[in-house]
Amino acid sequence: MGNSALAETVYDTLQFTPAPKVKESLIDKNEPFANISSELLPEFAGEYLFVLTDLSEEERNNSDSIMTTDIWKSIPAVKNNKVYYLNTKWNFDDPITKERLMDELPSILGK
Repeated sequence: MGNSALAETVYDTLQFTPAPKVKESLIDKNEPFANISSELLPEFAGEYLFVLTDLSEEERNNSDSIMTTDIWKSIPAVKNNKVYYLNTKWNFDDPITKERLMDELPSILGK
């Protein structure tokens, strides 16, 4: 994701640093998101990964198939247990969602 919805909260409000490839390919070009192949995932992954899912069976199967690959396992955030799963309800940038997310983030991040 570029710098909208959840990403805006993470980058702007919480001051997380986007991965260089995310900044260059998405944020600097004002692109809200991009579909990338799994081979490119390590280039776009930052120090933390936030995985949005509705946890439907199809979603879970799709994410599980990626998460069993060597590519996924090679990502530093995965190796360092800094992958966080969030329901897609947090993927909005309205003030109410942001405020509620800020209240929930400490428990999501385990702090």
